[in-house]
Amino acid sequence: MNSGDTVTTHWVAPNPPAGTTINSVAYELTVWPQGTQVGSIQSIPAPGPYVYTWSDQTDLQIYQLRITITSHDALNNACTEVRVKYIQDQQAAGCFFNNVTPPGPQFNNIHSNPETDTVTTTLTNTGSEPIKFNCASALSCVSLPLLGQSFQGQVKFTWHSPDLPNHTDLQLTDIVWNIPAQAPQTGTWGTSPLIPAYSNTQGICSYNSNCTLAGNATITTGPLNVPSNMPDLLPGNSMTIRVSFKFDSRSGRPSLPSSPSALLKTCLSYRIISENTVTKRCNLVGQSGSTQNPNNCD
Repeated sequence: MNSGDTVTTHWVAPNPPAGTTINSVAYELTVWPQGTQVGSIQSIPAPGPYVYTWSDQTDLQIYQLRITITSHDALNNACTEVRVKYIQDQQAAGCFFNNVTPPGPQFNNIHSNPETDTVTTTLTNTGSEPIKFNCASALSCVSLPLLGQSFQGQVKFTWHSPDLPNHTDLQLTDIVWNIPAQAPQTGTWGTSPLIPAYSNTQGICSYNSNCTLAGNATITTGPLNVPSNMPDLLPGNSMTIRVSFKFDSRSGRPSLPSSPSALLKTCLSYRIISENTVTKRCNLVGQSGSTQNPNNCD
């Protein structure tokens, strides 16, 4: 089971028998076979619902869930019934895309103020289900199938001037998100219909107005909400993320070098249907050797 999954105790006629009244249902979780109790016993009084919600435990560990049902009959005779279930905590999915090295920049308006150099990275869904970026509510997502939870994906960039003392006036001004059209797919998650091509330019700041200048520092921009209308990325499909860096390149000032890159890190947060309450945070750029992904950005 994954975090957010549930165990529900209910009855189908003729159980409980006529005249029997349920008093409560108690759930007790222990590590199996050691018998160490996990958390406290959860006792749910009538009329219920008698739902036990699974929280994240040790990956692949087996647990025993003891369900104790207390009731009484029409003569007020007490009865206790015990049911035992064994549950294995499902191993959490890793990142659904690989870490990449940013390519060299593309140059626009050389020797101008501003020159705009762009760095474009490609994200490919290598996982087994859709990457979901946006769900306004449990019943409203940009793309079907539903996540069953509200969620807003985010992105964070870390960048710098790669060739000091040049480009201390470097500014990250906007992001362009591009996803080609995606054919329908069916998988363990359900069915995803055709998703049309998507493109969105997301402004961050205005050049030489309210932007952060690189100076001699390493700058973090974000976390920023990804566009609220950005669709899912289905398994095997790719998208591009293009960031624009602007600076004054008059008087012979150089363009950004091919290497090292001005872009040090890109980290995105997303969710998947099989772990719909868990936010994955994965570095597309700049993943560490001993990575904190998918729990946190590196």
